[in-house]
Parts: sequence; structure tokens; C-alpha cells
Amino acid sequence: MKTQFIGWYAYILLVFLILIVSSVFIPQVIGEDPGTSFAVWTEMIMGGDFNKMTLPHPSNIQKDLSLFLTWWTPGQYLFPGAISQLTNISLGAASLITTVFFSIIGLIGWKKVYEQFSVEPSIIAICLMMLVSSRLFTTNFINYTGGELLIFGGQPWSIYFFLKYRHRYGLLFVSLLLISLVCFVLKSSYTIGLGAIATCAGFFFIEDWYRSRRIKSSLYTVLVVGICAIVYFLVTQVFFLRLGTNPTTGSAIKFVPLSSSFEILGYPLTQWFNLSELYLKLNTVAYSPVAVLYGIISTLSFGVVLLITVKMPNSILKTVFLGFYIFYCVIFLFFYNTGAEISIEYRHLKIMAYLFLPLLLQFLSQKQRWGQIALTLLFIINFANGVFIYGAKKWEIYQNNIVGNSGYTLKHLTQEDLDFIHTHDDANALGRIWFFVPTSLNVEVKYGRKLLSGFNFKASQAGGFVQHQYLGKAEKIYCVLHKYYLDSHAGPSLKEMFPEYSFSLKKESPEILIYEGIANH
Repeated sequence: MKTQFIGWYAYILLVFLILIVSSVFIPQVIGEDPGTSFAVWTEMIMGGDFNKMTLPHPSNIQKDLSLFLTWWTPGQYLFPGAISQLTNISLGAASLITTVFFSIIGLIGWKKVYEQFSVEPSIIAICLMMLVSSRLFTTNFINYTGGELLIFGGQPWSIYFFLKYRHRYGLLFVSLLLISLVCFVLKSSYTIGLGAIATCAGFFFIEDWYRSRRIKSSLYTVLVVGICAIVYFLVTQVFFLRLGTNPTTGSAIKFVPLSSSFEILGYPLTQWFNLSELYLKLNTVAYSPVAVLYGIISTLSFGVVLLITVKMPNSILKTVFLGFYIFYCVIFLFFYNTGAEISIEYRHLKIMAYLFLPLLLQFLSQKQRWGQIALTLLFIINFANGVFIYGAKKWEIYQNNIVGNSGYTLKHLTQEDLDFIHTHDDANALGRIWFFVPTSLNVEVKYGRKLLSGFNFKASQAGGFVQHQYLGKAEKIYCVLHKYYLDSHAGPSLKEMFPEYSFSLKKESPEILIYEGIANH
């Protein structure tokens, strides 16, 4: 058995080394969210205020408007930024170091959590093997995903401290509050995770009351977690969130289709088959046969999740899974239905899959006839989706993209596009305006003021990164725009956006158009 464990953990180390070495030779792509936040970092190291971005004022672009960035917390740029400054390496190389570090502490954290659940060592080993080769893990080495990566490293430790100290109230309060505040810096949506922990504490209280009517200990746990959540909320609200806007702001009521609800509810199982990403690639028409089939599979997956949860005996693992499962589903469906700018993307829900996995493996291991076959198929499919697709993506990136001065692989741009940007990024023209779609391309510009938009202009406008119109005259304006953004008419035209400027096309490549704007006389 000891030799078997060595083999299992050697597998984890081998996959991990493959991810690291391949990312050294084929650097990570910079994601849109961290790409936006690095505009703040660039300004900070040039003497700007903490976590603030200087934007042209929409009523007079000669003046500046200061934006405190609250759509994302600072962790995603502070860690690679600090490493880059201290070691004099590129941001891209620093981001890979950040990825490796948080991936390691995340794996250790989940091992600790599974041990708190009293899961058998062999099941823990298989869980970690599946986790390290899953699509949600390997994608962090394709893209620098910022907060998604950081919270993978931090969030399991909040669960661990809750479980370890839930009957030692002073330690529980201090450890849970501190790790929660750290996790908030890593990714602001961790707040949902703390709410899920509070739900788990409530479930433990209900279990104790039902079994023995001895509720004193569990009641203290609920009170301590509740006070911790209140202090956490006040600190994060007063010292950060109230200083700007955030994606959960919404007004219009809308309704999630029933099929989408089942898709979310079945996610703890379907994640390990990577069905959601496969569906997005195959389905292009609403109510197509692919969509109908996916709806059926999602509904059946929800049924399987319910069946396994009911069939498995009561345990700490089962209680914690239900606490997170119910709270996350309710919260994300609420945000979505109230018109918030937060999307139901499955990267936000992956913690439910991580908590369900040991339940799933325990269930399959009890089925002598078909359990081993199902477990083997599950492992193979998860490996194929995570590792094989990783290899194909890396090769595609190597073949079709370039590496910039920032050390990141840059999608969309050609070398000629990049040379043009660097040539016109002038230290003597600090008032120059750069407008980027997608936002991640701004990492190649050090000087000048930036306007950043994703393909969803309205969401970027809600965040304060860009406005529909800018008045007044100043320096030249350079607009680096993806053709899809222009063809889709997702945002205003350049003439609408800058009515006092005339624009001429300076550079065209297969995906990018670069315009130069000069003030009208």
C-alpha cells in the first residue's frame, strides 16, 4: 500500500512538472480581469495612489478622473507585481511563480480539508490526482487567471480552520477572520464562501439539536462564525467596497431558464466530465438537439448528485458539501436573476465540485460490480479533458500568438501590432490616451492614460473603466480594437466616443485594427 501511495503522489508531481515546464517555454496568456488590474499596477509603480487608475475625465479629457478599483481585489496584481519588482523579472514570469505557489498551497489545503473529513488516504490520493489533472486546474497554467487562481490557494484553508477549531471558539474567531480577510484580498467573491461556512455552522447546530438536543457547543460555533462574518463584512465594506462600484450591482429582474438551473445544480458532477465547456463549443442555436441533450444530461446529473448525497451516511463531509452547495446555488441564482453583472460561469462554482468529489469516490468505491469501472472511466475522462486539452491549447498558443515585453503570451496581436504599440508608447507623451479592446493588451503600454473595455462595453461602463462619450481635446488618441468589437457594434463608434477627434486607420492585422485620433482644429 505504501508503494501504491508513492506511485499516486508521483503522478501528481509529474503532472505538476509538465504544467510548469511547458509554461516556462510557452508563457501564460493574460486574462481579461487581471489584465485590467495590471493597468492599476503600472500606474502605482510610476508613483500613483494605491489601487487607483487615472482616466481621462469624460467632460474634459485634459483633466484626470481617479477610479478606485473595486470590481476585483488587489491580490491578482500585487503578488506578481511585487515578485516582478523584487526580482527584476517580467510580470509574465512573476505570474507563473504566483501560479505555482498558489497551486501548491491549494493542493495542500484540500488535502488538509479531506483529512478533516476523515476521508480514507487512498480516496484523498485519487481526489488530488483528479484535481491536479482537471480542466479547472490546468487552465491556470494556460492563462494567468488572477483571482480564480489565488482563491484556489486560499479558500480551502478557511474550511480547514473552521473544521479544526469549530469547538475552540477563540481560535476559531481569530483564524477564520484572518484567513477570510486574506481570501478577500485574493478574490472578493470569497464573501460567498464565508456565507457558506456560516450555513455549515447552522447545519451542524440543527444536526446536534436533532440528535441529542445538546446545542450549547454548536450554538457557540454559530455565534462565533456570525460575529466573524459581521466584522469581516464591516471591514471589507468600509475600507474597500464602498470606495467604488462592483459587479453585484443590478436592478432589472430576469429569470433563469429551468434548464440553466439544472445545469448549475448538476455541476458538482458534470465538472469532472467538462461538459459545460464542451456544450459551449458545440451549441450555437437555442433549442438545438445539442441544447436539448445537454439539458437532459444536466437534469440527470442533478438527480445523481441528489441520489449520492441521500445514499451516503451522515458525516462532516456531507454536511459541509450541502452547506456550500445550497448557499452557492442560491446566491448565484439570486445575482443572476437580479440583473447583476456577475456571470454564472462554472469557474465560480468549482468549490462545489471539489467538495462533492470525495463523496462521489466513496460512493463508487462501495459498488463492487460497477463502481471500479465507473471510477476508472471518470478518471480517464477527467485526465483527457484536463491534460490532453491543456497540451492542445498550449500548442495552439505557441503556433498562433506572440510574447510581449510583459512576458505574457498575447492573443490577437501580431508582432507588427506590438511593434507599433511600443513605438508610440512615449515617455514624453504622458497625456496620450490609449483605448484597448480587449483590456488585457494594455500590459504592453507603460505611459499614457488608459481606457479599457471588454467586448461587453456596458459591463465596462458599469465598472467606470470607460464612458460612452468624451469631450474636449488633448494629446493624440490611439485605439487598439478587436475587429469583433467593431463589427458587433457592441459599443459606441470612435466618432461617437470622441466627437472632437478625427481618426485614421494606422495598422490592420487579421484581428486587430489600430486607429490614431487627432484633435480637430
